[in-house]
Amino acid sequence: MPTDAFMTRAEAAIDALFADARTKSEIDFVLALNPEFRGIQDAGWSPAEEVLRAIEDFSGFLNDGGVAIRLRVRAALGFYCNLCEASGLYEVPKNLMRILDGQKHHCWPFQDLVEQHTRTGEAILPNANKIMKNLVGHAKALGRDELATVLSEAFDAELRHAFAHADYVIWADGVRICGKHFTKKRLLPFPEFQALVNRGAGFITEKGIGVTSGHTTLAGRPAYRSRPARARGPRCRTAQPRRREHIGVTFGDKTIA
Repeated sequence: MPTDAFMTRAEAAIDALFADARTKSEIDFVLALNPEFRGIQDAGWSPAEEVLRAIEDFSGFLNDGGVAIRLRVRAALGFYCNLCEASGLYEVPKNLMRILDGQKHHCWPFQDLVEQHTRTGEAILPNANKIMKNLVGHAKALGRDELATVLSEAFDAELRHAFAHADYVIWADGVRICGKHFTKKRLLPFPEFQALVNRGAGFITEKGIGVTSGHTTLAGRPAYRSRPARARGPRCRTAQPRRREHIGVTFGDKTIA
């Protein structure tokens, strides 16, 4: 599916989620716009904000024609995996769906997905696949089938798994998923791989759940604008985040092998 068509559908589905959650409970809606909100802590402890900084760091490098294509593709794979695993950002839609369920904002909305190792007792954190399946299932339970479809199409689980488990080869015809763990082999020609990277980055930033200057944005505009303060109430400040474009990775027609 073309990336632009996906972005249009994603924007419509997420816009509806934001609008309905705000109508249901505005205070919980505002709280939900702060991914990985953990109360009072020093600056520099938010992986959710780090993902947005990573997007800025990667953007120039991935489009630098002076860098070898193989290296740029390898960096794009790492970047893509980083986007897939950005569970802190996915707390935003999860809490919005909780609001529609009549629940309150939760600082750890995926806490019920954490398991305990039977022998060591250590916590086993949910991976990206488990979190995405949870979001998709929640959206379906709410009757939001289009949102569920968008969430399921935002990232390619096989590509993420291949990079995370060193199960890929960058070859002349594209990125090859080798299936060394008895999974299916798959070839992603470079145009398809490029589209997947741009879709993931676009979902997080331009049409999705990006964070700018501590505020959540949707389609480049503030996702929440404070209502005018009442005559005798406290004055509210409206967040004005700047627009973020998705990376738009281009590898061109050069041969890698």
